[in-house]
Amino acid sequence: MSFVSKKPLQARKIVCQYYPPALGLVYKQPDNKTKMYKIQFNEMVQINDAEKITSFIFDQHSLYFNEQNVPYQQILENVQLILSNQKLMKSSSLSFKKKQSPFTYDQPFSDEDIDLT
Repeated sequence: MSFVSKKPLQARKIVCQYYPPALGLVYKQPDNKTKMYKIQFNEMVQINDAEKITSFIFDQHSLYFNEQNVPYQQILENVQLILSNQKLMKSSSLSFKKKQSPFTYDQPFSDEDIDLT
């Protein structure tokens, strides 16, 4: 029985979404299909600790977020941007009232793999 080693994905760019907070990794697969792996932060923004959140991302989503694909420091800086934006939204007098979401989250993150080609 032989095993075929899976080639690593090629990270293309990191994308941030501020509301609702999410982080995405656009990557190219070995078959040249472009996809995006997206992580919704859900209730994890309540932790308000970029280092803990980044460590959690690298631990729980290591197939996509690892030092071979993207530097830890780069993800940390993006998480800091997302958290800073969340603070601004909460403290801003210009922010409009948000309706209570009918959805409840039973996980600190949710993720999905999106085909971009």
